[in-house]
Amino acid sequence: LAYQDEFGYTGLCIPIQTTKGPYWQPEQEALILTALDELLRTNPNLIGQNIWSFDLYWLLRLYGMYPAGVKMDTMIGQFLLAPELPKGLDFIASIHTDAVYWKPEGKTWGKGAKVSDEQLWAYNIKDCIYTLIAADEITKQLDKENKLKLYNEYANKLGPYCLEMMYRGLPVDPVKFHDAQTIVKEEATRIRQQVVETIGEVNVYSPPQMQSYVYETLGLPKRYKRKTKRLTTDEDALMELLLTYPEKAEPLRLIMKERHLRKQVSNYVNDKILSEDGRLRYTVTSCGTKTFRMSMSESPFGEGCNGQTLPKTLRFPYMAPPGRVFLAPDQKQAEARVVAYDAECIRQIEKFNNPKWSIHNELGENIFGETPVKDSPQYIASKAGVHGGNFRMGPLKLAKTTGVDVKTCKQAIEGYHALYPEIRNWHDSQKQLVLRRGSLTNPFGFSRIFYRALAAVLLTGTLPTDEWNDICSWIPQSCPPFITNLGFMALMDKLGYIWLHHQGHDSYLISVPVEKAQEAAETALECLKISMTIKGRTLVIPNDMQIGYSFGLMMPYQGSNVFIPEWEKFNEGERKLGKGDSRENIIRGVYGIL
Repeated sequence: LAYQDEFGYTGLCIPIQTTKGPYWQPEQEALILTALDELLRTNPNLIGQNIWSFDLYWLLRLYGMYPAGVKMDTMIGQFLLAPELPKGLDFIASIHTDAVYWKPEGKTWGKGAKVSDEQLWAYNIKDCIYTLIAADEITKQLDKENKLKLYNEYANKLGPYCLEMMYRGLPVDPVKFHDAQTIVKEEATRIRQQVVETIGEVNVYSPPQMQSYVYETLGLPKRYKRKTKRLTTDEDALMELLLTYPEKAEPLRLIMKERHLRKQVSNYVNDKILSEDGRLRYTVTSCGTKTFRMSMSESPFGEGCNGQTLPKTLRFPYMAPPGRVFLAPDQKQAEARVVAYDAECIRQIEKFNNPKWSIHNELGENIFGETPVKDSPQYIASKAGVHGGNFRMGPLKLAKTTGVDVKTCKQAIEGYHALYPEIRNWHDSQKQLVLRRGSLTNPFGFSRIFYRALAAVLLTGTLPTDEWNDICSWIPQSCPPFITNLGFMALMDKLGYIWLHHQGHDSYLISVPVEKAQEAAETALECLKISMTIKGRTLVIPNDMQIGYSFGLMMPYQGSNVFIPEWEKFNEGERKLGKGDSRENIIRGVYGIL
């Protein structure tokens, strides 16, 4: 703990643990924790580094402690000042305090540490003191840059919701989880056998063996890491080779499939990811990316996984709590709409006003002469063409992210720009805006200085392609998370029975009492009618809504409650079509573009 008064800064370390074991007798420790609980409940001005997603989670999960309020999370405050720069305490202290670098002094903490307890306790005090000093400086800079209101009324308000998602997690059905494990592990065994039969007893994770096989046995051109210039057979290199040399695709695809399945087994169907009470939990960080998108990772307890990258077809074991049903709104073509408005592409804006119009279908009809079937290669290419065209992706990069051949991706991108030449003009204007001002600001008042882009131009005289792409994608990709977050915060303010479980950038997952589903769904959709003003025009992104009793098995909301028999009947129909939790769909989803 640390505090500031008229005498300066004071720090105090209460050692619950030493390098040899507990410091106190149980009765003494209980008194300390009771006093800490009272402090948290009576002081609404807590300050900490990553306090919402780390310190407070430990205290809530272990002891049931919950704070009266947080005044400053220095990680979030620093992020608002400079989204592109690091936000760790080491960096924060280096620019906001006169601290002598101290972070290595505590890295050996743990039972049997080689440094003294006294040094570790001093390390803890330094963490607190320098966080407190930095908080004061960050607050002053936020105020100076007119960002303090954004911090207080949005960024810091997200903290309790992140904490709730972490604490609630997702309840798991152990039988369904075991089914998912069995399907993925059996597929991994099958693919391993195919690898052995096709290319021999090779270790697909061994760089020397893979490089020998890919570049010597198959005779394919060598690929090197762009930054290190070292020879590589990573996923990016293999996908590029697979798409460029289709005659050698089969063995490369098998290698990638085996790697992919091992990763899925380790990350998503491993018993270790579940907490002791049978839930999937994760760390939720409100400022996870440069666009203010939340990020997820394993929980501070070392359990869980990245809930946002959990494949959709492996979400079926995660069930709504008893007596409750899941609801999940989802913004419709959000990024594409923001691009249309920011690029002042009038024809596209007018078409978006027609709810039956699909930008992906329009492009598909233009390219292929017919409306593409949803999820077909033609549809994927059309959808990719819009995304790639908006964000300056080249055909090869687009092919590597979709699995569609390079020729079709090029056709899709060029077809999109032929339909809407205004988009390329917008790319140029965004570039010139950053070179002139150094920054961009989205419709919600969130701004970013593009340090890397400006530094590159200063040092080399040119703007690298990656930095230009980053500039063009930043505003469109930073708007949907604001709408999502503002939507669920407004909803939870109105209805006290909402439980928040997951956030997916342009969507979120809540559970509600079954009998309240219709009221909650209609209120949620109303709360998401959030307007943005872009280039003088008002944009409200429409939302779809899904309802269901499993995170992975949701059905369209049709304006009324859905009870379990109706939901199960819907899922049975999906299974017969090879969708939902059918074995073939699970495997297809696990492989993704492979």
